[in-house]
Amino acid sequence: MQHAAVHAVLACRAFLAVLFIASVHGKARRGTAYRRFEEAVERLLPSWPPARRLGSRRIAALVLAAEAGVPVLVAAPATAPAGLLLGAALLLVFAGVLARAVRAGHDGACHCFGESARPVGRGQVIRNLALGSAALAAAGLATWGGTAGLEGTLVAVLAGALLAVLVVHAEDVGDLFRSL
Repeated sequence: MQHAAVHAVLACRAFLAVLFIASVHGKARRGTAYRRFEEAVERLLPSWPPARRLGSRRIAALVLAAEAGVPVLVAAPATAPAGLLLGAALLLVFAGVLARAVRAGHDGACHCFGESARPVGRGQVIRNLALGSAALAAAGLATWGGTAGLEGTLVAVLAGALLAVLVVHAEDVGDLFRSL
């Protein structure tokens, strides 16, 4: 695999690790944050009978466990493709659930990264579609193998991590600029 593709996969692995660490931390750092996430799952849960039978509390716990698994899987080269696929699947499912909520006029927050007052919107759907698609592409590239030098690896990992921090705080950054 070309160095650019290796670097892109490394950046995506770092991105997903930081993104999902932030997501898990935001939901699990305090009991109130997790309860609000459970409430959001209850509101956003589709009327699909298997989802309703499983229940929102179990689904919230499964989501949190799956999100916690992504950073672990993407950390090691041998399991990185599985971690990238899990991250892609989560993001694409989130996009679908949020798109359904937007169409239905849902005005509550999703609590994607913990406590939030911002209602679900198209921006979150687009964000999750784009990120899920990138993770899916990286999963395909990751199976090709290849190596990168230390400098390229460091730059790719730092770039991916920084981009994740920006995505996690994108709404706050947007609010900051809107207030100027």
